[in-house]
Amino acid sequence: MPHQALLAAILDSATDYAIITTDLDGRLTSWNAGAQTLFGWSEAEAVGKTVEFLLNAEDLIGPILHQERQTARAKGHVNSQRWYVRRDGTQFWGSARTVPLMKDDLHLGFLLTLRDRTQSLHTERDRDHLTDTLSRRVTQLKALAEATRAITSAPDMKTTVDAITEQARLIVGAHQSVVSMTQGEDWSQSITSVSLSEKYAKWRHLDALPSGGGIYAMVCETNQPVRMTQAELEAHTRWKNFGTYVNEHPPMRGWLAVPLISHQGTNLGLIQLSDKFTGEFDEADEAIVVQLAQFASVAIEKARAQDQLHQSQARLQLESGLLTSVLEQAPLGISISEAGTGRSLMLNKQIQNQLGITPGGESLHRYKHLGAVHSDGRPYAIEDYPTVRALSSGNPIPPEPMIYRRADGTVRTFEVSSAPVRNSEGEVIASVTVSIDIEDRLQAEATLQDRTNRLSTLINQAAVGICQTDLNGTIVLVNARYCEILGRSEEELIGSNVDALTHPSDRRPARC
Repeated sequence: MPHQALLAAILDSATDYAIITTDLDGRLTSWNAGAQTLFGWSEAEAVGKTVEFLLNAEDLIGPILHQERQTARAKGHVNSQRWYVRRDGTQFWGSARTVPLMKDDLHLGFLLTLRDRTQSLHTERDRDHLTDTLSRRVTQLKALAEATRAITSAPDMKTTVDAITEQARLIVGAHQSVVSMTQGEDWSQSITSVSLSEKYAKWRHLDALPSGGGIYAMVCETNQPVRMTQAELEAHTRWKNFGTYVNEHPPMRGWLAVPLISHQGTNLGLIQLSDKFTGEFDEADEAIVVQLAQFASVAIEKARAQDQLHQSQARLQLESGLLTSVLEQAPLGISISEAGTGRSLMLNKQIQNQLGITPGGESLHRYKHLGAVHSDGRPYAIEDYPTVRALSSGNPIPPEPMIYRRADGTVRTFEVSSAPVRNSEGEVIASVTVSIDIEDRLQAEATLQDRTNRLSTLINQAAVGICQTDLNGTIVLVNARYCEILGRSEEELIGSNVDALTHPSDRRPARC
């Protein structure tokens, strides 16, 4: 077979590639079978035309191909990726390599080899989307942890609700956030706290009181989250456009509402978000706000209890005669024991309900029968109880978790603290012990930890390498696949800068 015929046969056998030659001006001079398969044009139709007829309108703006030919001639080759147009008008993402055609130092034209990489482009975009989604989820979970600390450390009810409102808006990335508390059986609300970005600064005075008839009441009735686009919201039968307050309320763009639910299952209120920074509220946004609402509900109940306790303490100072009545109404378990004898001076109903019994006896030996156990199952010794320690040491015992196995077989965890009471001479005459049921809070924390662990497992099991950095390029998170790709351990990568792992030619230009 003649050499030229053999070469032509080889080129036509490469059907996965378009192999094209052009003259110096980019006019097509040859067109293999792969090119015909890829573009749909026959060799007779394509030869003689300029290569520009294969490009879309965007790539025809400016001398892009001329510049690429000049680069190929100067450097010996040039690689490019762009959208190409087939004969039927459809487009594909092509990866091409252009090299100069030379003979005896004479430049004859250019050789272009091109392959359809559309599927690879879609795969890469899907991978980037997954990476972005996982990164956003990790960021939100970290923000949720910070929000939980901010909320649980708030000293009172107002500060607690303000923290919930602000953190909800920041975690999701929204311009509007409102937390309102249920006031009655008709779902009437009081807007306890509003957080608005600068976009809605002029509405920060908002203090309208919802009557209970709007669409938000549906969330309180069902205790189920609701997520809608603006079109879905306005089309809903219960949308009332803020009623008489329409001129006092900022315009909305989409809506995400999540109920606040007490440990008894009753509605406390709801968190509402609107106008997400980017796009619409999605399932991940809803999930993270649901988790926030669980912590917020516990914090609200705790804050309410703390506020009530503080009020009770103030009343005790002013009206000592009402001591027994106030303590009986407190939502906390409270007991007072006499120093020396250890005799129980007062046990409120709440502590009796918590323990499931009425502790009897005129000495500290009554603690033998209360059922407190250590985490390893060992029963508390008498001297381990906070009340006994406060009386014997004369020092306050800070809140500590205690597990009680009650007479009915149920197990509950309480946060128990005790403090000595001194007379005017400084002698310890009694102790006051306070008990708060924290079982629901612990279960909520365990649920969050479980979800966090699942996310961590998902990231580590991902088939692609995942790396998260801060704004300075310092690595803060990597998965197992990323470590495997780089051949380094997690300990080596965390805290290092991503630029140090990047080839010099691929590094980001330094910022001024």
